[in-house]
Amino acid sequence: MKAFHAILLGALLAGCSTTSVVHQPYTAAANQKYSFQIRNNGDADAEGLGTLERHLGQKLRERGLFADGGDAVKVEVTLTHFRLRSDGARLWAGIMAGRDKVASTVRLVSPDGRVLGHFDVKTFNASAWLTSAGLLENHATEIVDRLQ
Repeated sequence: MKAFHAILLGALLAGCSTTSVVHQPYTAAANQKYSFQIRNNGDADAEGLGTLERHLGQKLRERGLFADGGDAVKVEVTLTHFRLRSDGARLWAGIMAGRDKVASTVRLVSPDGRVLGHFDVKTFNASAWLTSAGLLENHATEIVDRLQ
């Protein structure tokens, strides 16, 4: 029974992982506000794209970082890889259905067009424990974490 619980705990903890690589560090000014734009490389479906957009906007608003235009720094999120299993495949096949992965390149652009920072974010889930919405929420959280 202890072995079963240890395996279950390990599976839960390894359920979702996010990594980011900072290519050009960015230091936010005090009270900096952000607008954002998501660019699809063609892999993302409309539902997944909308979910990521909703989570990113929500995370920025929760932390008081959202502004719509003006002197806001623009967060340009370009999706470079987007693969999500359906929730049905996740239920029926579990890890045998493959791995979810969302990867994006994020550029921070000043109102005058200068690139202020640049980083990559990769979020993946090899298990069937999280929904695709949870994976996209983790991806959005990692992006916003890099802004602060």
